[in-house]
Amino acid sequence: MDIRMGPGKLKGTVRAMPSKSHGHRLMIAAYLSGEKIPPWNFSRDIQATAECLGALGRPEPVLDCCESGSTLRFMVPVTMALKNRASFWGRGRLPERPMAPLTNEMKKHGCTFYSDSAPCHGSDTLPHPDSTKLFDVTGPMSGGSFFLPGNVSSQFFTGLLFALPLTREGGTIEAEGPLESVSYIDMTLKVLADFGISVNAGRDEKKGNMFYEIKGGQTYIYPGNLTIEGDWSNGAFWETAAALGSPVICRGLDTDSVQGDKAVRACLASMRTEDTEINISQTPDLLPIMAVAASAMPGKTLFTGCARLRIKESDRLSSTAALINSLGGHATEGEDFLEVRGRASVCAEDPAHPLKGGVVSSCNDHRLVMAAALASTISAGPVTITGAEAVEKSWPGFFREFTEAGGRISIIGQTTGQK
Repeated sequence: MDIRMGPGKLKGTVRAMPSKSHGHRLMIAAYLSGEKIPPWNFSRDIQATAECLGALGRPEPVLDCCESGSTLRFMVPVTMALKNRASFWGRGRLPERPMAPLTNEMKKHGCTFYSDSAPCHGSDTLPHPDSTKLFDVTGPMSGGSFFLPGNVSSQFFTGLLFALPLTREGGTIEAEGPLESVSYIDMTLKVLADFGISVNAGRDEKKGNMFYEIKGGQTYIYPGNLTIEGDWSNGAFWETAAALGSPVICRGLDTDSVQGDKAVRACLASMRTEDTEINISQTPDLLPIMAVAASAMPGKTLFTGCARLRIKESDRLSSTAALINSLGGHATEGEDFLEVRGRASVCAEDPAHPLKGGVVSSCNDHRLVMAAALASTISAGPVTITGAEAVEKSWPGFFREFTEAGGRISIIGQTTGQK
């Protein structure tokens, strides 16, 4: 689906959508406490987790994780702490996303991974056959000591944090090297504590590595009604729109949340200086929307700590650079950085419109769609997004809310929103 957006500002009051990250965790903990799976379906990823949890009632479950990295990385260890055998399926770019740091550790604790009925050995990515079957796993997984790189995915840590309390032995998870996206692990720890699970977090004095100690044989205890926090990752869209001249107020974002992406406000404030450097390693989901914002700022913005963005739904470092350049901005990518030149050096003749507009590919990445949509509010001409349906992965109602806030959208010849 191709969509033409803008140009034009937004305005009004909107409500933050529920946090997908918080929702995944609450659903898994609720299931493990013996409660019904919450009936949430506000994104495709959340639906994938709900369906995988529902499949756990079968002796040898088949879990279709769709395109959700969180679902796959959380459910593999949780499932194998409970089952002797399971199959995992996926699609899109999910088969290409790294799993070896987790699966290699699980192999040391009683699990065997099979692709096409043969054991897998040391591959850094999942098999990528024509079908959507990723692998079979046999177990169960035992507890013990697990070692994970700190700079690949915090989701590996979360999956084991949920699973190890279910094992008889429990265990320890140690990060090798600096731990990135710590806020997502903090969110996991908070959910676990709310469900009565005890985890001891500490730091190795000699190596400086973070570690987590988990007792085995613990019981998840349902705390009562579950409330999902408002989502700062998607709320960053509205926060950025407001900072760039669209009078939008977003309700339902908790400033006391442990979500790392609440740093969007500090990032936006820091860009108002002539030249800015922002380390994005703890908040990688902010890069596309912050790159758009950087296009409208006075000087240059250098985003560092970007390497992990290459293993998201798209190579998000390259796709973000392409988005900015396709719309008349100026972005330069490196192995681990993105530099965006602001309006003073790119579009000084029209400071009200730092971008020109143009055609952007979504690269099947929901965050690219939202960033491109926001770009239409600071562009001289319309922004056309190809493959815009990718936004449904995290925010199916995005285009409706964009229109309700005064945005202009044309979909396959049908026009909605402002005239």
